[in-house]
Amino acid sequence: MPLEPCVIPDHPLWEVFHESSKWKPSDWAEVSRRAAAHSRAGGPAPARPRRGPPMALPAPAPGALLGVGLAAALRRRRSAREFAGLPLDLEDAGTLLWAAAGMIGADGSGLHARRTVPSAGACYPIDAYFWLPIPPGGVHPGPYHYDPIAHGAALVALGSPESNMSDLVTASAFPALIEQAGLLIVLAGVFSRTTERYGARGYRFVLLEAGHAAQNIYLAAAALDLAAVALGGLDDAMLDALLGLDGTRASVLYAVAVGRNPGDCPAGQGGRVDGYCGCD
Repeated sequence: MPLEPCVIPDHPLWEVFHESSKWKPSDWAEVSRRAAAHSRAGGPAPARPRRGPPMALPAPAPGALLGVGLAAALRRRRSAREFAGLPLDLEDAGTLLWAAAGMIGADGSGLHARRTVPSAGACYPIDAYFWLPIPPGGVHPGPYHYDPIAHGAALVALGSPESNMSDLVTASAFPALIEQAGLLIVLAGVFSRTTERYGARGYRFVLLEAGHAAQNIYLAAAALDLAAVALGGLDDAMLDALLGLDGTRASVLYAVAVGRNPGDCPAGQGGRVDGYCGCD
């Protein structure tokens, strides 16, 4: 298992990384050794400390998701180019966060609580953060860190709501879209949770898991009759700073904005954001 990146002159960085993170049959023994050591250490590192008081979220409502079959949710899945500009209630926000990173039980050994997304080695390197750009009455817009164990949240920045939202909008390539959304979920990777077990290839696994979580958000949004769009046009360093991440050992990877469909807003309100907003 390569522990140091190989050097390939005149090749792009992604290609160098891809070659450096390939496995061969001769790596299996080292993979097994690291897996055993990781298990003895007790599994993934705990979530980072929060700065604000905890906030309980309404219990997730998986029944609301089950009311729409998987095939129907897949057909409904779209990348929104506009939202209604209305708040999202905390019940829906809690269900979406649970779909992204929530707990669904323990495995047979009791060492790891299973979550809603598959994770290489049950390392769970993805932490979910969120803003409520159009918050329900009396709720701070964020940013919050989602606690999957308690199904709760806590503020990670204690500034004024106005300054926090201004910073968030500045950190996105699509500020108007963020301003119309009811919820922005930001997925950050804590890389050592996976790379300590899988070396350089673990970084691939972290990125894959962010994709799993994002698709869960999309499908849950479709089941709740909400609009969603995945966003990669982010100022990583600025978002890391807003969330208290060092940008190296832990860093923002991906984001998904969710909101009410434009048809839900009164006539003359809401609006389209022109240009490329995210995925299709």
